[in-house]
Amino acid sequence: MLFNRTHAEHIVLALLMQALFWLAFDSLWLGAAFAIGWFLSREHTQREYKLFVYGNKNPLKPWEGLLGWSADSIGDAIWPTFTVLLVAWWG
Repeated sequence: MLFNRTHAEHIVLALLMQALFWLAFDSLWLGAAFAIGWFLSREHTQREYKLFVYGNKNPLKPWEGLLGWSADSIGDAIWPTFTVLLVAWWG
C-alpha cells in the first residue's frame, strides 16, 4: 500500500511539530529537523521492540533497528519527512 491512514496522521503530526518550532524559533528548518528525527527514531524503536518481542532477547546493535522495516514503516517515516522538507523549502 502506497499511502494509508497512519501516513496521513504522521504527516499532520509532523506539520504540527514544525509549526510549533516555527512559532517558537521562527525556523521551519529546525521544525523539519525535529519532526524527521522524531519519526525516524519512532520507527527505529518500533523495529527494535518487534525484534525483541519475537525472539531476539540478546542486546541489539544500534543498526539492527534500521534493518528489515516493512513498507508501512518506511512510509510512516518517508511521508512526513518529505512533507516537512517541502514546507521548509517553500517557506
